[in-house]
Order: sequence, then C-alpha cells, then structure tokens
Amino acid sequence: MALWPPQHRTVEDYRRAALDVRELYRYRVFDRSVGTVWRNCALTWPWLRSFRLESASLELELRNGRHVTVPLTWESCGIFYNYWLACPLCRRRVRLLYGIDERCACQHCARLWHASRRKSAKGRTFIRLYKIRQKLGGAPMLSTPFPPRPRYMHWKTYNRLRATARMLEARISR
Repeated sequence: MALWPPQHRTVEDYRRAALDVRELYRYRVFDRSVGTVWRNCALTWPWLRSFRLESASLELELRNGRHVTVPLTWESCGIFYNYWLACPLCRRRVRLLYGIDERCACQHCARLWHASRRKSAKGRTFIRLYKIRQKLGGAPMLSTPFPPRPRYMHWKTYNRLRATARMLEARISR
C-alpha cells in the first residue's frame, strides 16, 4: 500500500506556496463581492490557477484543472472575525492549505512534518543558528563571518540575535 504523499516532506518545504487564510484576509479577499474571481494567483500559489469567492466557501481551480471547494468558517472575536479554512479532505479547521501532488490538503492529510521533529538536539541548534544568520542577511554557514547589522534593524534587536547566535555556537562546539 503506497502512502500519499511520501513521508519525507516537511512543512518548511511548502510554506511559501501554502494558501494562508490570514494572507487572504490581508489581501482583503473577504471584503469583495461574492463571485469575484482571482486569476493572477499562480505567482503566489503555483499549484493554483484561480479561485472564486462564494458566500461561505472558496472555489479553487487547481493547475491540473480540478475544482476543489474549500468551506470557510469564521468565529466572532469581539468586534473582529477569525477566518478559517476547512480541509477539503478531512474538514478539519485550518489556517493553511498546501498544494501537493495536484491536491489541496491540510498539514495532517498531506502528512507534512516540521523539519525540527526529524533532527537531533544538535541538529535543531544548527537550524536555529542558520535561521538567525539568514534573518540578518548572511550565509548560513558557520565558516563565514557573522553578518553585519541590516539597515533599519534596531541595535537592540541585532545585539540580542548576535548574543543568541554566540550562545548557540558555544553549544555546538561543546
């Protein structure tokens, strides 16, 4: 029995192409009238050809021509609403949907793992250190010098990240 998809895929591999309900909210998708169609979404979501807003769902047209209906749910939070997507496969309430193998699925249905769950303690330390170096605009390799402070970053933030990186480097060298 073949499992769909293979077990080695991680959330981080698909994070950039995930359909995020918070991103849709920022783009003011839910403020548009019902029936509005977005066709220029292949740059943001390469697995998606277009999507259409319905009264309580999103009608997704995948790159392979399949149409998938994703129900929308929302809950009142004071004067605001929290929007959620329902996974088309398991109907679980999620914020992110991933396009994998010409399918649309949540993290659980797509069997995606976080990279840190597959690493040892030292490996997780390397990941944290790499992320700090990349956030500062430098190369993730430890052999390169520590990157300088990026423009518009507060010195307090830079010093905190640098101190954290030094602590992680000391932990690795033990």
